[in-house]
Amino acid sequence: QFMANTLTNVDPHIASIVANDRRASLISDAAVERGRVNVVLDKLRQVEQEFAKFQLDAGYEKRRLQQEFSADMRHKEVKIEELERLLHESEKRASEKDMQLSSATYQDR
Repeated sequence: QFMANTLTNVDPHIASIVANDRRASLISDAAVERGRVNVVLDKLRQVEQEFAKFQLDAGYEKRRLQQEFSADMRHKEVKIEELERLLHESEKRASEKDMQLSSATYQDR
């Protein structure tokens, strides 16, 4: 570096060559960095696409589970209504039998 500085002070042509060499080196370094940045950006885009697909899949799965849950709840509600109806009928028959038994017991006296 010292020798290059000394030579550039002596000969403007050498100074121009050194400057061009530095410029070329910086351009080359910048191209390498740009390549690295592009690789990172490509990976980022890939991750973003995978995340978007994951979100879409998760949305479908959520809706599927919600529909499955709703169907299961409807099935259980229908079953509860059926059981309540059967209980009501059973209570009604038991009440009728109690009345018949009371009436028969009263008549036996």
